[in-house]
Amino acid sequence: MSDSEESMSTMPVLQKRPKISLPANTDGSGDDQDDISSTASTILDDISESSNVPRRGKGKPRIKRPKLQFRYINHVKEDHGLPLFGLSINQLTREGDPIVFATVGTNRVTLYELQDSGKIKLLQAYVDPS
Repeated sequence: MSDSEESMSTMPVLQKRPKISLPANTDGSGDDQDDISSTASTILDDISESSNVPRRGKGKPRIKRPKLQFRYINHVKEDHGLPLFGLSINQLTREGDPIVFATVGTNRVTLYELQDSGKIKLLQAYVDPS
């Protein structure tokens, strides 16, 4: 016998499990002749080896994020060359007032005004001398 024939002879044989029939009328009325008969099945399938393999396909649906309607206009580079930690825009302005914003760096706070022409004007700069 070869190895493949020997392994086939030792494989277990799967048997079908019997079906269980239930009586058609279980309401206790005594009417055993019912037009509808019900049967319950107790067949359990064995879990196959292929169910452990990760499957490709549809998973959790991905949410598409909408593209924001921003466009690059300008950038500002401060003279100290240190990174900025924050930027805040004044939102309490009336219509027609210029936009004022502030930047915060390592040891300074700087206030700017955005002019209608697109230029940025320095209003005030606060520096910590220590």
